[in-house]
Amino acid sequence: MQRRLWIGITALFLCTVAAPSVRADELPGMRREAEHVVHLLDYVAADYGAALAGDGRPNETELDEQREVLDEAARHATKLDPQEGTPHAKWLSQDIQNLKSLVAARRPAKEVEDAARSARGQVAALYDLVEAPFQTPSRERGAELYEQHCSACHGSDGRADTPRALEYTPRPANFRSTEVSRKLSPLRVFTALRFGVPKTAMAPFDFFSNAEKWDIAFYVRSLDHALPSEATGALRLFSLAELARESDDEIRADLERAGFAAGRIERALDELRARAPYDPETLNPKGTARLVLRARTELRRVSALLVREEREEARIALLRAYLDDVEPLEAPLRTADPGLALDIEDRFKQLRRDISEGGPRAEIDRGLASLATQLARAGRKLDDASATPSFVTTMFSSAGIALREGVEAALLIAALLAVVGRAGTPERKRWVHAGWISAAFAGAATWFASQYFLEMSGLSRELIEGVSALLASTVLFYVSYWLFAKRETARWVSYLRGKASGGAAWSLFGIAFLAVYREAFETVIFYQALIAQPGATSAAATGAVLGVAALIGIVVAYGRAGRFAPPRSFFAFSSLLLYALAIVFAGQGISALQTTGHLPFHPVRLPHLPALGVYSTLETYLVQATLIALAIGAAIALRSQREPPAPPGPGRDGMAGSREGAKL
Repeated sequence: MQRRLWIGITALFLCTVAAPSVRADELPGMRREAEHVVHLLDYVAADYGAALAGDGRPNETELDEQREVLDEAARHATKLDPQEGTPHAKWLSQDIQNLKSLVAARRPAKEVEDAARSARGQVAALYDLVEAPFQTPSRERGAELYEQHCSACHGSDGRADTPRALEYTPRPANFRSTEVSRKLSPLRVFTALRFGVPKTAMAPFDFFSNAEKWDIAFYVRSLDHALPSEATGALRLFSLAELARESDDEIRADLERAGFAAGRIERALDELRARAPYDPETLNPKGTARLVLRARTELRRVSALLVREEREEARIALLRAYLDDVEPLEAPLRTADPGLALDIEDRFKQLRRDISEGGPRAEIDRGLASLATQLARAGRKLDDASATPSFVTTMFSSAGIALREGVEAALLIAALLAVVGRAGTPERKRWVHAGWISAAFAGAATWFASQYFLEMSGLSRELIEGVSALLASTVLFYVSYWLFAKRETARWVSYLRGKASGGAAWSLFGIAFLAVYREAFETVIFYQALIAQPGATSAAATGAVLGVAALIGIVVAYGRAGRFAPPRSFFAFSSLLLYALAIVFAGQGISALQTTGHLPFHPVRLPHLPALGVYSTLETYLVQATLIALAIGAAIALRSQREPPAPPGPGRDGMAGSREGAKL
């Protein structure tokens, strides 16, 4: 009996905790007050313009209502306790007072709207407010709840022309009115259901859960939008959070900036309001859309961190957004729009520098907004490119990735194999082969571990690439410099034979390993983005095979060419190639460590050629210039040794004979 009693009590407790009550998902305390302030500021931002419309004279009754709403916002703002070191309650009250002054002065609607949205954005950032549903809304449930609880006032079609609506002053909102619809977002409908609307008949609907409020909110915003007969390409450009937060006018502006033609914007908006919120992929996008939307979301987080004066966290968040979400898209985006790919990369670097140097927050926010627009354009480009996937296009894109990422390593392997072979120690080629094969397996193992055992961030990947590049450059510099110093063929052969079994053997292994391993991460990341497109796996695999075959062809061709070239010329060319690759790797390694923040970053107005390891920063130019200077100095020293002063002898003929002997 006792046992049954305890089981019953336990079950009752669990049911009480787990059962969804009408207020179980409401946020208590300060956060709720902050949400109320945001709701009131949203109301002013959307409705102030209507108070100025009409016959040219302001509507004093409407303006009084705006001032009363701001008074209510100020009252709730006083309940917000300042966070430690952040006296935001004080500046929020000042912002609200400034808004009241703007309203009293009958300032233009755009000025008041911008000020209200700026204040509400800072409150949302400071309290990390969630402004979107956690699950895909239900259109059916939204329609049912709307009909039961809202249609008596707002009408089944949203026109607010019912008998009950005529009883109220002011009248309930007409959701089919252009002036109302264009500034109405699902978030504003949600907060109206939650808090009510001051000085109107709209009372809070506390008996709805948050999920039910979101269902009604998205249904209300679909009332004046018909589902288009065909897809417009806008579905994959917006997250559910963006659709919840933005008004119709804001989405129209986003679509225009993303490159939509004017004639397609309204159809795209219809699709975003009537179809997108109910598509599960909007909440959990896949492929390139997932990366673009995740990057855009992270940019909003960066802006919120800046509001909280957490600049270092904002810089790291921006860096991770680039490495985790944007860098994997660079390969396909370079194919679709090379200029846009470079602009996005440069914008990320500029913003990181501005944040690190303490740039004005307003200027950084404008840069973040511009970057978000560029990412939307990138998403549009990639979505258009993958809308009708072509086997041939994907195949060539895949082959291009393999060639671009592997050509440096292939040239290095080819040069090492050819030099070792021409030096009369072909058995030592196994050290080179062992190096690149080990690197291939190590790269695959690292990627597998990062996918299944531990989460490797883009920051970690970039750090590994940078360190590997610098190590490869150091070892390659050592080997190529000493090869360069062996100016005569016999000494080359003697040097390699003597060193191949000792330290030089491990140097050959190390160079081959590091050169291939550093490319493994980036190549895999690019291929992940490529095969994420529908039906792209077989085409990508075919292209990868073609690319690898081309790389093998480069290695074989280099080796065959070395058999027919004069030994002295061949050794000289090979040493120069290896030294050039050392310079390229040095630039790439420094750039990677600058990206991660481990090295300083000072841009200069000089050529930017990433394919050659040349980046327009002071640090990379200084290091590469030093390496080039060392090579020039070595060449001058060797030239002076090659032409020693002729011994004294009788007459011009004797001197000529001595020089001829030196040549022989």
